[in-house]
Amino acid sequence: MDNFFIHESCYVDKNVQIGQNTKIWHFSHILSNTEIGNNCSFGQNCVVGPNVKVGNGVKVQNNVSIYEGVEVEDDVFLGPSMVFTNVINPRAFIVRREEFKKTLLKKGCSIGANATIVCGVTIGRYALIGAGAVVNKDVPDFALMVGVPARQIGWVSKAGNRLEFDENKIAVDSFDKSRYKLENGVVRTPSGYKEAYKKFIEDGWVSLSCDSEYGGQGMPKTISTFFDEMLSSASLSFKLYSELSIGAYNCILHHGNDSIKKKFLPNMVKGTWSGTMCLTEPACGTDLGLLKTKAVEQSDGTFKLSGQK
Repeated sequence: MDNFFIHESCYVDKNVQIGQNTKIWHFSHILSNTEIGNNCSFGQNCVVGPNVKVGNGVKVQNNVSIYEGVEVEDDVFLGPSMVFTNVINPRAFIVRREEFKKTLLKKGCSIGANATIVCGVTIGRYALIGAGAVVNKDVPDFALMVGVPARQIGWVSKAGNRLEFDENKIAVDSFDKSRYKLENGVVRTPSGYKEAYKKFIEDGWVSLSCDSEYGGQGMPKTISTFFDEMLSSASLSFKLYSELSIGAYNCILHHGNDSIKKKFLPNMVKGTWSGTMCLTEPACGTDLGLLKTKAVEQSDGTFKLSGQK
């Protein structure tokens, strides 16, 4: 049984993938070869596709068309009646399908009502585009854009609050007290973790109990457990950076074939690559028995994953 909602007035073409807990409301049309992630919401009178990819947690308001050439990453907000173009110089009597330009909306950005995004641009992470703006060039991460054509008037936080930087170019978001630093026209989180992680992998702490065949030190798990306890006590948030790497390492070590092991494990042991989690838990993660995930092998030897967590 499909775990998503599509109103009976909608049309969904063949070869469409729709994620868990996604809702598509009245009079919408999802065209072929479109992929929609989990926990998305599409309002009335939306058109998506063909050949469009929409990430997880995306909210699309009424009267929005997402054309071929547009890619939408996770947690993006598209306000009512905002517009994407897909060619620069459209003519009714000239077919320009081969001239579609790629438009990328990065994680967490928001597009206001009636705004227009001219094709071929990238909207940065957590940027906020004001209502009615016309965007015709790339937008930096966290930028606040308004006007026709759109111009930058400031910066916003992940929560969408305007950032006010002090004389040290530091801003604190009132929503969650997170800190931001303005550096050479780019908003960054303060330094510290990046340097700490570099030292962490250089000193070999990732590899304590990893198999020596892949560059590990081969120590007993009890040794790495003692270190993990100390690291968690010192800074649990930093410890979590490497937490998922160990899980991914063990999964590949015990279940991967030789080619996968040779490709991934040495880089994970060195800390060059790290593990992550593609997380969707509609039951809040309290009952893992409810989760279902499927891996289908492709012709090139890779696997296409679907499901939860």
